[in-house]
Amino acid sequence: MREPISSHAAEDAYELPNEQPRADGFHSTPLRAESRVHSSGRAAIRVLHVEDDADIREIARMALSLCGNFEVFQCACGEEAVKLVETCRPDVFLFDLLMPRMSGEQLLCRLRQNPLLQDTPAVFMTARAQEVDVAKLHAAGAIAVIRKPFDPLTLGEQLRDVIRGDPLTRPVVHSG
Repeated sequence: MREPISSHAAEDAYELPNEQPRADGFHSTPLRAESRVHSSGRAAIRVLHVEDDADIREIARMALSLCGNFEVFQCACGEEAVKLVETCRPDVFLFDLLMPRMSGEQLLCRLRQNPLLQDTPAVFMTARAQEVDVAKLHAAGAIAVIRKPFDPLTLGEQLRDVIRGDPLTRPVVHSG
């Protein structure tokens, strides 16, 4: 059993067999059923997080790691995500909207071309959460939009709520 990314107790630890650092800076875990189970016995939620800002990526990674039950795969751009999605098989997408070269919306449209990813829930995190932008993201297939700056202490709970389809969750999840 490996230590979790955080310094929390073993109940937040995941069994991630054969985790290997890759030359491109990602950490990859072979796709095996046991890698998807949190030490609590609950299935881990695999999140593909794409964000061009390194600080926001790190905060989101720490936030999701600390709340447990998430296995986080991160990329800095859409092109990297297109490559990584082939091996990480995410349960949910968490995308920044405004990124260079390929926006989060363009990335989602591209990933939706893969039949295996057509039903993967998509959540966007953006400072640009005007009503027209949110409507456009929902039309593209987003299930929720989380406003930046987001609250790292509630990010995991917000993601779980929107994935479950919690009726209390609004289309735009305000964070603070």
